[in-house]
Amino acid sequence: MDLGEAMNVPELYRGLFDDAAVFPPGDLPLAEAVPAHRAHRAARYAAAVGPLLAPVDLLAELRALEPEFEVGLVVGPGRLAEALKAADGLRVATVEYAPGSGSESEAGQVPTPE
Repeated sequence: MDLGEAMNVPELYRGLFDDAAVFPPGDLPLAEAVPAHRAHRAARYAAAVGPLLAPVDLLAELRALEPEFEVGLVVGPGRLAEALKAADGLRVATVEYAPGSGSESEAGQVPTPE
C-alpha cells in the first residue's frame, strides 16, 4: 500500500467495517471473498476495514486458503465449541455469537487452553 495515498482514518473508525462478503446480499464464495478482502486491506481505506466474517460451516475452507489476516467468526446457537475448534490456526479477532432463545449457557462447551 502506498502510505502517501492512505486515508487518515480517525481512531474511532479503525477496523469498524467488518467484511461480510460471504453473507447476503453479496454471497461471494470464499475463493473470491479472500482475495477481495486482501484488496480491501491494501486500499487507501484499509485502516477502516475490520476482519473478514465467516460462518462455522466455511471455516475449514477458509483455513485451507491460509488467510494472513484476522477473521471474525459468526456462530449460531449450540455451535460455539464447534466454531472455536474449527477456527484453530486462524487469527480470530471477533466472535459474533447468537445464543438462541433458550437460557442455557454454552460456557461448559468452550475448550480451555492446555
